[in-house]
Amino acid sequence: MSQYIIDIKTPALKQAKNLKSQYSLSNHGLRNLHNVYWNLPAESLYAKMDLPLVLLEAMALGVPLVVSDRPPLSEVVHGGGVTVPPQDPAMLARAIADLLGHPARLREMGAAARAAALAHYDIRGVSAQHEQLYEDLLRR
Repeated sequence: MSQYIIDIKTPALKQAKNLKSQYSLSNHGLRNLHNVYWNLPAESLYAKMDLPLVLLEAMALGVPLVVSDRPPLSEVVHGGGVTVPPQDPAMLARAIADLLGHPARLREMGAAARAAALAHYDIRGVSAQHEQLYEDLLRR
């Protein structure tokens, strides 16, 4: 049984492991690393990428994000995590360590992440927005 809530194997897993080695990313003794979702720079993992669903899933579970400061990743945070400069493993490690070292902040950001996921990405709200858009267009 996995220690993670979500244990998903993705097509980018092999490339991510290679990048982990290339950028010298490792756990460095940090405990509870699975409590923080971190994401390598999007351009490193995918030739084309829209909003990764795994970010929304993590947010819905109350897990704060640590993502590259590039759209679309930076656009989804809404106070529920932190952004770091792309391709800066030292800043990535510091951001993760900072969150793990401050449990109250971790909980606050997790709650903000969940609230943002529900406010901006809940299917009922998104459906209502689309319905309203169609109604507005039909009235024209």
